[in-house]
Amino acid sequence: MSNESILLKLDAQGFEKRILEGAQQSIDKINCIQIELSFQPLYGGSSNYLEMINYLDTLGFEICGIEPGFQDNKTGKLYQFDGFFISKRLNHLFK
Repeated sequence: MSNESILLKLDAQGFEKRILEGAQQSIDKINCIQIELSFQPLYGGSSNYLEMINYLDTLGFEICGIEPGFQDNKTGKLYQFDGFFISKRLNHLFK
């Protein structure tokens, strides 16, 4: 394992999963991921937040925080948020 702390930040208008699929050779070098997640798919072919959380879990990452993002100012309804994920390889640091 590298001593570097690599954070991958993704905000790709619904293409986040495709980017992660293309990053398979590098995924074990990434310690943290910040990714835009949607409660409902807002772009054609994009995944909703549950699909992405489950997909990131299969890649070895668990959610450790959220930050509100895009919301309707009139209704207060939240449509998107940033999810912060940490590699399960780092779990020993938090025990």
